[in-house]
Amino acid sequence: MPTPKLTAADLDRIRADLEARRATLRVEVKAQLKGSGDDRVVGLSNRLNENDDWAVADALAELDIAGATHVLNELNEVDAALARLRSNDYGECIDCGGSIAPARLIAYPTALRCIGCQAAFEKKSSGPPLTAV
Repeated sequence: MPTPKLTAADLDRIRADLEARRATLRVEVKAQLKGSGDDRVVGLSNRLNENDDWAVADALAELDIAGATHVLNELNEVDAALARLRSNDYGECIDCGGSIAPARLIAYPTALRCIGCQAAFEKKSSGPPLTAV
């Protein structure tokens, strides 16, 4: 049975949710930058305040700041999902090319894979089972 497609209303809701999440994540990044005593982070914070250049935020990952890195990774996922929405690739599994179930996308709007491909990906990336010696 073919996977149902997202309706226009579903897409509008997902787009609004993703944009709201992006705004929240940007506020979090700015807050983390302001709270840091690291001179490199303060310099990046000043640059963000001057020109709102979010490409600068990518440089934070190099600073290995765990909290900021997590937020930046999520921000990248949200931005990528919004880009897929703009290019009409949203909801297409990156592995099999099939449709990702609407319920999955509504629950997890940054999903890249259908349930079957995600399960296979996780099984493969977890490696071989550990055995007792």
